[in-house]
Amino acid sequence: MEFLRKHYEKVILSVILALLAIALALLPGRIESIRTQLQEHRDSLIKSAKNYPPINMTEFLAALSGITNYPVIKLSGEHNLFAPVLWLIDANGQIVKVVSEKQVGPEALKITKITPLYFIISLERVSGSSSSSSYMIGITDESAIKPADRKTRTRYVSLTSRKTEFFKLDEVKGDPANPEALVLELTNEEKKIEISKDKPYKEVRTYVADMRYDMENAVFTNKRTNDVITFAGDDYRIEDIRPDGVVLMSESSTRRFIIKYTQQQ
Repeated sequence: MEFLRKHYEKVILSVILALLAIALALLPGRIESIRTQLQEHRDSLIKSAKNYPPINMTEFLAALSGITNYPVIKLSGEHNLFAPVLWLIDANGQIVKVVSEKQVGPEALKITKITPLYFIISLERVSGSSSSSSYMIGITDESAIKPADRKTRTRYVSLTSRKTEFFKLDEVKGDPANPEALVLELTNEEKKIEISKDKPYKEVRTYVADMRYDMENAVFTNKRTNDVITFAGDDYRIEDIRPDGVVLMSESSTRRFIIKYTQQQ
């Protein structure tokens, strides 16, 4: 007893250490047992698991498609947020809604007629006898810039005085007093032409155009190249006139417009 009283702490410690040693010896077996139980439980859960039904993704795919296939934003035409409708009052006092560029401006200009302008050389009169005949030749240049130069001018030529500033008498066919035709050589063009009393020489030099702009009841007649016409709040210079249309240039923007000519206009 005396031994236990003096060394009871050591005895208790020895017992605790012995228990710990026993516990450590049993621990690996216990761990393996628990691992086995967990594996068996997992396997049973896997065997009893049911397949989940597929998720309906229709709405989500539709939403995704709406993001990738978004509608194109219209910034012109009939879209009025960024291109508001223009309203105008025409020449008759009517309010007109402008929904197309063809209603106003150069595209609304209509050509009513295009007329060719000729350079004409004609045999006006024959005077004198067969031995001393002279010929009055008429020269008309409808395309001349100055109105005074568009009037018919006359020149006299004969077998003894053949040359003028416009042409030279090259040949008289038939009786000089009543010729079948005169052969003339044009001075500037160096080509020969033939004229008679009933068959003048005619060459198209340019054209004049008649046009109208209905929005303002404006009418433009006999307009030539380089003339300026005013409509739709702008001045337009005629750059060219062709048998099938007119080329205009805006004086303010230098933009060019080709106006087509159709007989129905």
